[in-house]
Amino acid sequence: MLDKKLTSSEILAAVSQKGFAIVNGLIIPIFTIINGFILLVVLTAIAFYIEPQLTVYVISVLCIIYILIVTFVKKILDRHASNINEKTTQVLEITNEASNSIDLIYLEDRFNFFIDKFSASTFSLQRSWGMNQSFQVLPKVLVELILMLALVTIIYFIASSNLQLSTYASTFGFVVFAASRMIPLSQQLFGAWGAIKTNHYFVQDAIELMIGKSQGKPFLYGNLADDFFNNLKLDSIGLIRGDISVLQNISFELKRGDKVGIIGKTGCGKTSLMRIMLGLAEPSEGAIFVNNKQTDIFKSKAWLSNISYVPQKIYLLNTSIKNNITFGASEEEIDLALLDKCCEIAQLKDIISGLPNGIDTEIGENGSNISGGESQRIGIARAIYKQPTILFLDEATSALDGNTEKSLMHALLESDPSMTIIMISHNRSSLNNFNKIISLSNGMISSES
Repeated sequence: MLDKKLTSSEILAAVSQKGFAIVNGLIIPIFTIINGFILLVVLTAIAFYIEPQLTVYVISVLCIIYILIVTFVKKILDRHASNINEKTTQVLEITNEASNSIDLIYLEDRFNFFIDKFSASTFSLQRSWGMNQSFQVLPKVLVELILMLALVTIIYFIASSNLQLSTYASTFGFVVFAASRMIPLSQQLFGAWGAIKTNHYFVQDAIELMIGKSQGKPFLYGNLADDFFNNLKLDSIGLIRGDISVLQNISFELKRGDKVGIIGKTGCGKTSLMRIMLGLAEPSEGAIFVNNKQTDIFKSKAWLSNISYVPQKIYLLNTSIKNNITFGASEEEIDLALLDKCCEIAQLKDIISGLPNGIDTEIGENGSNISGGESQRIGIARAIYKQPTILFLDEATSALDGNTEKSLMHALLESDPSMTIIMISHNRSSLNNFNKIISLSNGMISSES
């Protein structure tokens, strides 16, 4: 799933809306079909016992009508179902983009651009929902109309032929009774089928998100003791996206405790390389060795549980500094001594001491109440709190002033000499105390020192 780079809007749509389709668009309709089918069989058996010939006629007419309708509407339902699936994600994407860019939208006066995009997607979405709902109701109206016209025609034929209408009263009564019971059940079956057709793209997306299209290979290097990680080797790693070769023939080795800097111009593949080492992206070619054993770290929980990552853009929860650093831990699980140590390393102590509620101060949605440098320090403290074996930093100190960055890096390097640090930085001075520097150019290693 991660290697396919699902957008946040696709994941949000699958979790918040498409997940419900498994119940409303699959499970409930299946039970409805089973229930309706059983009742229809029982009713048909009773009617056949009373009037076998007429029952066969009524059932035949209903089957012919519904088969013709299904043949006609099947592609229409599928087309609108596909559009519903696409536009649901699109509406969430536009909403997400607008909310994250609200300052820029205001300054550039681009309200109409986003309003028009949202209106067009919403209109298309609602139109497709309306069309599919209408087609699910349509058969009942058509069947009732056809049977009513048939009865009127027969009555007219009998009356115009000078036949006694009372002679056929019982027959008409049975046909009306049977039809009045069978049409709702037939419509129930059709409606459930229509619901499945309408929601099957939703169901497919939700299931794929939960179980993933591809399963990772077994993790090869056993249990996670102190010797969990001794060395990491990348051998001829390549990464291709579409027709673009992002990384080519990347080979290097690092050992536990190494401090590795990755440098290079913007767009040379630094972050892509780090994502492969993190296990967030799968290489197109080459092999990865951990402790001299070829290993698939992609999507491996064993690997993920022993690494920490500070990305370029820090995402913060709308809660306190403490909860952002401990990230999901309950009050009982929080190690206060470790928390204090992490704040000291990340140069947060002075900031926290100046806040009215200290470490329990709320920082706002995505850190709206604090600066970019403070956000980065919280992100670093969060990563250290996990006590990782390997720490990945992707431009994690870019918003810090020179003195703060120097103090933070010194404290970080001194905190645990056995911790491996892999850091991307445009500031070469940040890497002064690193024992290995890898320089990338155009997706290849241009130098290693």
